[in-house]
Amino acid sequence: MKVLIVTREDHERLRADAGRAGLPADRLVLARAGFDEMPAMIRQMDVGVFFIRACFSKRASAATKLAEFLGCGVPVVINDRIGDSGDIVRNAGAGIVLAEAELARFDAAADELVRLVADPGTPARCREAALQTFSLANGVASYGALYEQLT
Repeated sequence: MKVLIVTREDHERLRADAGRAGLPADRLVLARAGFDEMPAMIRQMDVGVFFIRACFSKRASAATKLAEFLGCGVPVVINDRIGDSGDIVRNAGAGIVLAEAELARFDAAADELVRLVADPGTPARCREAALQTFSLANGVASYGALYEQLT
């Protein structure tokens, strides 16, 4: 297993943090990528993992990276209470939603994650969730229906 981190953050600090966490250096791959390169980077991944600090301003937000991972057919491990992301992932069977980003819960979800990644239907469920939730055409239709109701 390798851990691919695509970020513009300080790679040396990330290497040091990973080493302190016990991740062997040969398992860590750090990369920088432009927006146009991200789909190819994401398709190299078996699972996308990200946690967003749950605070008031995030209650009604949606992480762009959730749409990117799901749109590329990659299941996710995320924390709950960030907009409706947890519901989207749970309802689609497109990943693991942790109530808290605690190591103990992450360890408990590992078996579930292995099954999810091994399931040949997972990429299609992820893409379908992205299409249903984040599609521009669906968004336009939803807003159109809302405006129609209001007028």
